[in-house]
Amino acid sequence: MRPFAIALISTLLIAPTAPSNTATYLEKPFGKIHPLISPNGKHALWGDYDHSELHLEDTANQIDRTVNGITVQTATLAWSPDSSYFAVNDRVGSNLEEAYLFNTITLHRTDLHDMLNSGSPQANVYFTKLPHSRSVLHSYLHVIRWLDDQHFELQLHGDTDGHFANDNINAHLYPAECFDLHYRVSIGGGVQQISQRVRPASATEPACTGQ
Repeated sequence: MRPFAIALISTLLIAPTAPSNTATYLEKPFGKIHPLISPNGKHALWGDYDHSELHLEDTANQIDRTVNGITVQTATLAWSPDSSYFAVNDRVGSNLEEAYLFNTITLHRTDLHDMLNSGSPQANVYFTKLPHSRSVLHSYLHVIRWLDDQHFELQLHGDTDGHFANDNINAHLYPAECFDLHYRVSIGGGVQQISQRVRPASATEPACTGQ
């Protein structure tokens, strides 16, 4: 085999996880040997499974900081194309997923639930942690991918249970529903709805969380 071919194969074998603008899981068994490298190569996200911690490391000096409050075992991550931000989708339970935006330099965390609530108040009825007249069984807020340096696609999907309005049996009964909403969101807070699909839940399809 030619030396060039040998060198190329060696490089491919030791290369870190390729940068991605689409939300992806960290490679198991986690740790520094399986990082998600930023597009500019200056930062690495890696998980500490034993302590359920997400770390952000400077690849030049190996100094790392803990990204607090993330369930690393079930989290999916996506770098912005310019490496200034990274999104984290945190599956905190079987019925709930939250999404956050982190500034790479400051690690300031933006709750995308709050951003969506402010930019599209009608989405409130599909969040489990807000009071409303129907029961939300599953609610998953998820950054799908970065569209450019300033914008990303956000998905809110899950299902609701049938419920009497205000617990009054003489009032209108909300049907059980499957919902799947997509938004184009800017890091500055602008929210534009791309699509909305809400349909009655089928008795033959008890779960509709995988829209």
